[in-house]
Amino acid sequence: MTNDSSSSDSSSTALELIAQRRFSDAVTLLQERIAANPTAEDHSQFALAFLQLEDYVAAARHYEAAAVLNPSNKTFREMLAVARANAVAEVNVRVPDPVFFERGKLLSPPEVPAGTLPKPIPPYGKSIVRKLRNSLGIFLGFFATIGVNLATKILGGILGYRDRVWTNWYKRPHLIGVLRFC
Repeated sequence: MTNDSSSSDSSSTALELIAQRRFSDAVTLLQERIAANPTAEDHSQFALAFLQLEDYVAAARHYEAAAVLNPSNKTFREMLAVARANAVAEVNVRVPDPVFFERGKLLSPPEVPAGTLPKPIPPYGKSIVRKLRNSLGIFLGFFATIGVNLATKILGGILGYRDRVWTNWYKRPHLIGVLRFC
């Protein structure tokens, strides 16, 4: 009989600690009770303390133990579902406070600290070598275009660039296939 009164005192002490929002103290007290001879009530109070501490995985574990020890208690099963849902939803993960935009800040020019952007490219110099190289590129490109067009017409005329199916160019050797495709 002494053991029952001490367990009831311990149980009411744990509930008082939870009511006073001293959840860590309630966990410490209930750990001793759970280690000795746990009851469904001990597990449910332990789970409640963990639920308040936002340790939803531990709360679910202890609500499950309480539901196993007392399967007729509907509250244990409901709280088990709540603890599991909170664990899955990660309710204990903090979300930053909302930041409201200010029109003036959004429309103002950006503030770029010195040294953030790379140095500007030096101005384009128009040297004689650069002009000569550009002119040579234009000249060679002009004659290369004429040469490729001529080769396409000649090879297309000899090998036939029009067929029943125009998509058979890939069956030819690479150079002929490319010239037929052009």
